[in-house]
Amino acid sequence: MATSMKPRPEQLGIRSKLGEIREIERKQGPAAAERALVAMLREGEQSHTAFLALARVLMKQQKYEDATRAATKAKALAPLEADSSTLLGLIALRQKDIDAAAAGFADAIRLDPNSTRAYLGAAAVKLETGQYEEAVALCERCLSMDPSMEQAHEMLARIRLKQGEKGAAADELKSIVMRNPDNKKALKAYVRLMREEDRGDEVLEMLEADLQASPDDRKKTERYARVAARVGRTDAAVQQYEKMAEAGSPRVADKVRYAMALIQAGEMVKARVMIDQLGQKKVLRPIAAKLLGDIALAEGDAAGAVQAYTRACTAARVPMLDPDEVTAAEGIEDLAKRWRAHTQESIGAALRQRRAAS
Repeated sequence: MATSMKPRPEQLGIRSKLGEIREIERKQGPAAAERALVAMLREGEQSHTAFLALARVLMKQQKYEDATRAATKAKALAPLEADSSTLLGLIALRQKDIDAAAAGFADAIRLDPNSTRAYLGAAAVKLETGQYEEAVALCERCLSMDPSMEQAHEMLARIRLKQGEKGAAADELKSIVMRNPDNKKALKAYVRLMREEDRGDEVLEMLEADLQASPDDRKKTERYARVAARVGRTDAAVQQYEKMAEAGSPRVADKVRYAMALIQAGEMVKARVMIDQLGQKKVLRPIAAKLLGDIALAEGDAAGAVQAYTRACTAARVPMLDPDEVTAAEGIEDLAKRWRAHTQESIGAALRQRRAAS
C-alpha cells in the first residue's frame, strides 16, 4: 500500500514563510507580498512554490510579463507539477492570448487529469472563443470531480447568459447562494439577474427564510438589508438597518448603506442625520458629499446636486466629469444624473485603490 511522503524540513520552512507572506498580502496588499517574496527568493529559497506565489501576486497587479517569467521559472524547477502550467494559462488568458492560454491548460491537464482548476481554465478559453457547448462539458467535468466547486457553477452561469438562457443562469447562481450565502460575487450577480427579470422578491424571500432562522445574526441582517435595497424594497432595507443601529455600534459601511436606503425611501431628514453621523474623517468626506448630492437630486435641486458631486470628486481627488459628457447633457437634470454616475464610479474606484495600497 502506497504511503504519502512526508515533507522535508526545508519544505516545511518554505510553507511557513509563504503562510506569513499570505498574511502580509491579506493585511497590506499584493505589492507588499511581492516585496516579501522577492526578498525570500534573494535569500536563496529557490522553490517552485515560492515562484508560483510571486507569479500570482504579480498577476493580481497586472504585471503580466513579470508574472509569466516567475511562472516559467516555477515550471523549470518542477516540470511535472501541473500548477505552473495552469498559472501560465491564467496569465495568458488575462492578456487575451487565447492560444497560449489553451496550451497552458492542456499541458496542465496532461500532467494532472484530475486538476479541476485546469479544466475550468480550459472552459474559460472555450467561453472566450464562443464554443459554449464545449465550455459546458468542461464545467460539468469539474463538477463531476467536485460537485461543490463554486467557480464551475459561476462559469456555467456566464455561459448560459451568453447563450441567452437567463433562467438556467439564475439556477446556477442560486445553487451557489443556497450553499454559501457569503459568496458576495454570486449573490450580487444573482440579484442583478433576478431584478432584470422582475423577480427580485424571490431572492428576498430566500434570504428572509435564512434570516428568520437566526434573527440576531448581524451578517444575515446586513445581507438581507443590502439585497432589499437592490431589489427596490427600501422599506425592508430601512427596517433592517434601523435594527442594526438599535443593536449599537453600527459600522461605517452600514451607516452609508442606511443613508442610501433612507434616500431611496424618501426619508431625507433621517438620511441627513445619518450622513452627519459619518463624521469629518478625510476618507469619508467624498462619500458624505456624494450622498448629499443624491438628496439634492431626489428633491429636484439638480444644480445643488452638481455642486455636491463636484465637491465629492474634489475631496476624493478624482477627475471631474468629462467635458464631452457635460456638452452631451440634455438639461440640468440630465447633467446631474451624469455627474451622479461619474461620481459613484470614480469614488468607488478610488476607495478600492486605497484599500489595495494600504
